[in-house]
Amino acid sequence: MSRIEPSSRGEPSGPPDRLFEAVPVAMVAVWSSGGELQLNAAARALFRLEPDDRVRSLEELAALWGASNEDCALARALAGETVEGDEIRVDEPHAPEDAPEPRTWSVDARPIREGEAIVGAVATIRDVTTQVLETEMGDELLGRAAHDLRTPLTALKASAQLVGRGLERLDPNARARTLQLMLTQVEKLAQRIDDVVDAARIRRGRYDVEPVDLDLPVVLREIADDLVRAPGALPIELDLPAGLRARGDLARLRQILTRAAADAAERGNRDASLRLSAFAAGDAINVTIETRGASIKRTTRRLAMSILDRLGGTASEEGPTKLVLAFTRA
Repeated sequence: MSRIEPSSRGEPSGPPDRLFEAVPVAMVAVWSSGGELQLNAAARALFRLEPDDRVRSLEELAALWGASNEDCALARALAGETVEGDEIRVDEPHAPEDAPEPRTWSVDARPIREGEAIVGAVATIRDVTTQVLETEMGDELLGRAAHDLRTPLTALKASAQLVGRGLERLDPNARARTLQLMLTQVEKLAQRIDDVVDAARIRRGRYDVEPVDLDLPVVLREIADDLVRAPGALPIELDLPAGLRARGDLARLRQILTRAAADAAERGNRDASLRLSAFAAGDAINVTIETRGASIKRTTRRLAMSILDRLGGTASEEGPTKLVLAFTRA
């Protein structure tokens, strides 16, 4: 990057350096001699600043991202420190209007030297909210999958003990039930292992979607039937008129609903419940997931948005208890 020279009065001389201004990553420069800070176009967009807005001091910059001046990466770089990967949670009003949750920024800052003297500092700022949330989603999936692995393993152990005692001593019906139980638990175990592998993909942001034509009311009823049979399950109310077909991924839809149900069960009171509804809305089929007496975790809401985006649809949230998934009509 070419040098941005401060004027003799400590303010930038002339128009901003073109290369600095054109860099697609948000950059901020400050000079030891004082004067207002220089922000490129990407930084102004990140901070939601108007073209004539000025940031006249490190204190003002620190206030923009909710840090004290001592914690500001540029202030530390001016003192000679190289800062890498500082994570900052940014609340409203500096977060985008369509992001009700705090954003996460990653800041790198380095001193600018002339010989041994530090004459300024420059910082790059990246919005890493998606990466952080994908990591959190993966962590939650791994935790849940590890917990769920215990159930089929316990059942398999008990069945294996029966086998050890000799299936020949069991009557044919008992023998068939035991073998079917073992088969069912092996299938559940395989699914949990797939969940662990999938969680690793989500952590890397590289998970796949496989859109197919779905009869949404039918598949939603099937998923709901499975959910209410799980231990500690909440009641689920359904409003699913027939004939609503859309493009979707059955496994990902099941993943979203399973997580929402688990969130409600974990966070809800005795009267907590889940409501699923579907309806046509122009060129889309909307599926509403609403929890009562509980909230849906941020990571679940963000996962739904990420999945629907990859499917060519949209997901929106109406507060922490309601998700609307808009699928493209089949």
